[in-house]
Amino acid sequence: MRKMGEAQNAKNHRGTDRTQRERALRERLKELGALRQATEVFHRNFDSITELLEAFVDIIPGGFQDPEHTAARIRYGEIEGSTEGFDPGRPMLSTETTTANGASIALEVVSLKEGALENQDPFLDEERELIRTLLTVLRGTVERYRYIRELERTRELLENAWRLGDVGAWELDFVSEEIFWTDGMRRIHGVEETYEPTFESAFGFVHPEDRESLSRAVETCRETGASFETEF
Repeated sequence: MRKMGEAQNAKNHRGTDRTQRERALRERLKELGALRQATEVFHRNFDSITELLEAFVDIIPGGFQDPEHTAARIRYGEIEGSTEGFDPGRPMLSTETTTANGASIALEVVSLKEGALENQDPFLDEERELIRTLLTVLRGTVERYRYIRELERTRELLENAWRLGDVGAWELDFVSEEIFWTDGMRRIHGVEETYEPTFESAFGFVHPEDRESLSRAVETCRETGASFETEF
């Protein structure tokens, strides 16, 4: 009887171990799913920082063991984005860092599960690691957004300067033989804003007396990589 009891205990133990492994695997899959979604948000373009924060915060609860009873909030400077039911008085897991421009950015997750008390810790160690990793991705996402917006503002300022000064600029890709014109170049040559020049057609806009010198300058640049400046 004793041996039968020991065998039954061993079987129960194996069953418990298997259940625990399966549960742990499900949790890791949820965490990986949240990280995958965070990466997708990183590569999206947004019209505002608020829209970005809302898109990011929505994916966070899904990476935790009890998504239906989990809420999250992101604080970026004075801007916030949170999921429904977020309550800072609930048991909380939080992490914080600063962006390249010195702005504070924080990620907070709370448990809304009934019976979770303020002095209890309902979070797994893996979830602590997850929130730190998500914050790293979030910081990169915010900084990418700021970088893109800064490029857009710089381009707009340059376009305004070129428009006021009646100046245009062009760029030639030696690999693809594609040529890029600014809007100023199109205005100077009196073509539509949608006009896209080819390598050959662009030279047709250059005065015949200047074409040879421009061609030499371009070939020298192609062969040596040396830049040049010229006016026509």
